[in-house]
Amino acid sequence: MRVFLTRPLLGVVQGTDDWLRIRGRMKGAISPEVEQALEGLSQEIAEKFNSLFTREGEGVDYVSEPRIIMPDQFFIELDVEGLGRLAREVLVDMVPRYVDTWQTKAIRVAELWLGGGDELLTREEQEALKRTRRDIWRLPVKGQTFVFGSTVPEMTRIAGAAAVREAGGIVLEGLGGECDYFITDQLDEGERAKQMGAKHVIDTLTARVMVGVRE
Repeated sequence: MRVFLTRPLLGVVQGTDDWLRIRGRMKGAISPEVEQALEGLSQEIAEKFNSLFTREGEGVDYVSEPRIIMPDQFFIELDVEGLGRLAREVLVDMVPRYVDTWQTKAIRVAELWLGGGDELLTREEQEALKRTRRDIWRLPVKGQTFVFGSTVPEMTRIAGAAAVREAGGIVLEGLGGECDYFITDQLDEGERAKQMGAKHVIDTLTARVMVGVRE
């Protein structure tokens, strides 16, 4: 699946546009089976994001149902008005990963156009956006404490801890002390962490975005 960044995406990540528009092109015409599978896709993305990105007061409140705009293309919109800059970055980064895991052998997405437009960002604009993102990602990291949950795989934990420290954060071994960010992909573990005093619960994708890590 190829991912393209289009000009309207700039307004989304910079906070001047409150709608994240996504256009997808399937590998082949959209059959009734594919159309049925597309129903609720935008809602699933929003629910997944809202469940894992738990910063207080933020969330995707409204989404559109997918619209078939050509024989092989669909279009969805997500309302990001209630999201801060970091949350918008996390959502933009999450969408292609989620769509990729959502696919099946019979339902394949060939292209994903983030921003929904036809005009691609220039190389210079993409580089400028990357430089700005690095600053945004690291704002909530420097001097903050991070604890990795027990369910995070060991290699992810090792690499994540190194990235947190490089970005200026502090990694703790457990919840006995101050914890600004508890990292887990398990909702029940996250709930327990909040009850034990963790200020924020984030998933591993959010942690990677915060410290500027790209796979």
